[in-house]
Amino acid sequence: DRVQEKRTIASEIRQERAQVVELLEIERQHAVEENHARTLKVQKVRQNARDAVYNLEAVKRNRANEMQQRQEERRKFRQKEEKAALKQKRELIRQIQTMVAQAQAKARVAKTLFDPTTSSGVGSLDEMS
Repeated sequence: DRVQEKRTIASEIRQERAQVVELLEIERQHAVEENHARTLKVQKVRQNARDAVYNLEAVKRNRANEMQQRQEERRKFRQKEEKAALKQKRELIRQIQTMVAQAQAKARVAKTLFDPTTSSGVGSLDEMS
C-alpha cells in the first residue's frame, strides 16, 4: 500500500511538473511574442523617424532649389536690365558724339564763311536771340 501511495505521489509530482513546464513554456512563448511585437513596434518607430527625416531633407532640398532658381532668375533679370541700360548709354553717347560732330562741322563752316544772320556768340546780341 505504501508503494502504491509513493507511486501516486510521484505520478502527481510528475503531472505537476509537466504542468509547470507547460506553463513555463506558455509564458516563454508569450514573452517571445511580446518581444517580437516590441521589436516590430520599435522598427516601425525608427522607420517613421527615418522617413520623417528624409521628407524634411527633401523639403529643404526643394526650398534650396527654388531659392537657387529665384536667384538665377533675378541675376538674369539684372543682366538684361544692365544690358538695356548699357545699350541706352551707348545710344546716348552716339547721339552726343553726333551732335558734337555736327557742332564742330558748323563751327568749321562758320569760320570759313561769313554769315551775317548768325551772331558771333559774344555779347548781348547772342543773349537776345
